[in-house]
Amino acid sequence: MTAEAGFLIRAAQLYAWAVFLFSWAQMGWVDWKEQKIRNQYIVFWLKLIALGYALLLGQSALGELGVVRVFLARGWYLALLSHAAFSVGAA
Repeated sequence: MTAEAGFLIRAAQLYAWAVFLFSWAQMGWVDWKEQKIRNQYIVFWLKLIALGYALLLGQSALGELGVVRVFLARGWYLALLSHAAFSVGAA
């Protein structure tokens, strides 16, 4: 793995963990304090998650066009879709 590839993957991991921890803290606090989780918080955090995936997808599209060297392959997105489908089915 090149240094560039390591940076892309590490940045995505750190972004995902930051979104998860901050959303968990905010919604946990609101739930503990008010005994309910407001939809506006869920929508806000889902938008940030979608932004992260959009950036990764944009990087991959540029990679497929030959503009950048480091990108996530199509197989990663297929695995993501299968995991998401399984999660929705389990829920």
